[in-house]
Order: sequence, then structure tokens, then C-alpha cells
Amino acid sequence: MGFLAEQWAPTVLAVISGYLGWHFGYVHLLSASWASAFLDRVLTMAAIIIGYLIAVIAILPAVDEKMIVRKLKDWGYFRTLVNYFGTAIWSSFLLLGVSVLSSTFPYSVKTNALADGIYSAVWWFLFVFVITAVVRATRLLLKLLTAQ
Repeated sequence: MGFLAEQWAPTVLAVISGYLGWHFGYVHLLSASWASAFLDRVLTMAAIIIGYLIAVIAILPAVDEKMIVRKLKDWGYFRTLVNYFGTAIWSSFLLLGVSVLSSTFPYSVKTNALADGIYSAVWWFLFVFVITAVVRATRLLLKLLTAQ
């Protein structure tokens, strides 16, 4: 995967998902009968992802002596890798917050088609962004750890 695709893939896929979340009514989260159980599972997943990413950040100094890390630092790419982890962590926190927010909406908001569409577009954008950002960061970490 090229650097440009690596950088922009989470955003592009998230924008597409946000549009689909807005466009297709059966994935509108405020009015779907399955949404409550689904959001509970996503909350658990987001909390686990945050813990995983923070643990990974903690081990990055341990690989500091690897030749590939020194090369990445010389090229300026190591900062990009750390930024990818930071992006994944903060977007996971945001997904967690937006998911919890849905439980505070009054019935009048949950039954409003426009509000449901907007919330669903934002939520699906964040959901796909988090997943792709975590995959991107993990993929690069595995390459880093297995490099000679």
C-alpha cells in the first residue's frame, strides 16, 4: 500500500460509510430495534481498542534499538507511525463518546428522521474510521516488529 493510500484510506472509507449511514434508513441507529445491543458491543470494543493502543504505545520505546526504528526516525516516518496510533486512540475515544451520547437523546430526537440520519452518518463515519485507523496502525506495528 502506498503512503498516500495509507494516509487517506481511513478517511475515504469513513466518508463513504458516513454517506451510506445517512442514505440507508435501515442503518439509522436511533430508530433501529437492534441498535441498543449493537452500540453496547461497540462500547466494549472501543474500550478494548483504547486499552490495546495505549499498551502498544508503551512498548514502542522497547523497540527503539532496532535498526529499522533508527532508520524510520532518520527518515521522519517514526513520528507518522506514532501519529497513526494517536489518531486511532483519539478517534476511539470519540466513538465511545458519540455511542454513549445516543442513550441521552429524548424520544423526540430519536424519532426525528433528520436527527437520526445525521447521527447515523456521524456514527458510521467514526466507526469505520476507528476500525481502519486501528488496522493501519497495527499493520505498520507488525511490520516494524518483524523487520530485521
